[in-house]
Amino acid sequence: MHLTIKVPNGNKAGSNGKLIQTTTIGNSTYFYWKTSYPIAAYLVGVSVTNYAEYNFQHHSNGVDYPIINYIYPEDSIQSKIHLDEINSILSLYDSLFIPYPFHQEKYGHAQFGWGGGIEHQTMSFVYDFNFGLIAHECAHQWFGDYITCGSWEDIWLNEGFATFLEGLCEQHIHPENWKDWKANKIKNITSIPIGTVKCSDTTSVKRIFDGRLTYNKGAYVLHMLRWKLGDSLFFACVGSYLQDSQLAYKYAKTQDIIHHFNTVSQQDLTPFFKQWVYAQGYPSYQLNWKKNDQQLEIELNQSTAD
Repeated sequence: MHLTIKVPNGNKAGSNGKLIQTTTIGNSTYFYWKTSYPIAAYLVGVSVTNYAEYNFQHHSNGVDYPIINYIYPEDSIQSKIHLDEINSILSLYDSLFIPYPFHQEKYGHAQFGWGGGIEHQTMSFVYDFNFGLIAHECAHQWFGDYITCGSWEDIWLNEGFATFLEGLCEQHIHPENWKDWKANKIKNITSIPIGTVKCSDTTSVKRIFDGRLTYNKGAYVLHMLRWKLGDSLFFACVGSYLQDSQLAYKYAKTQDIIHHFNTVSQQDLTPFFKQWVYAQGYPSYQLNWKKNDQQLEIELNQSTAD
């Protein structure tokens, strides 16, 4: 994809791929961006304003690539402090998965005035640079950009994984926040008993991007599976999914990731996905105990939310 963006002098245009050159003619400046990687249509993005730049190199796993950040000049001091954490985030992802999938071009951010963020390929658009947001949008470069969900039914493969990695960054980089992150997710997920991780109504934008189900429950199901398998086996399964040449820079469905988990783990995890991705509700446990002389009597009851 080639983009030529004409802007009034004094402004900058951020977009996907590499900035090949800029040319000023009269009162206008032309920005020439080019990406050589395959790209899904909805991941194309252009943002224009009087940006300041904060750029640096990232190095991990023997790979160097530029981090290009277009930030509001009035926010630049605070933004730079937060943006430095992207090095730790990228190093973690590089160590767990394949190297950053677009390292021949760049990674970076463009600040924009809409709440939250969106994972435009190689340049995430973000409202601000809080740790959770930049960890989430960066994770999408692997889960959502490099491999994109094949249907809105499977949007959890994008958003559930990105939220999962947001939590993993808390565990590894800011462990003091990890316990609260988990507790807040559980509180939100169990606030309503109904609803599946798999998107049940692709005609509803609200349902597709449901924070409780697509994002939070999708993420927590992945953490549950990680605890079930152990980190080494879990990340081996995810690595197999990412290295599948039939999916790389293409599209995936939920059945694709189930296949890789079943194959690599040599377990039948289909029932797990059936329960937690395709079915709704959750179990609740009640534990009663009493001490009788030298004996401890325990009674455990289970009920379902739906």
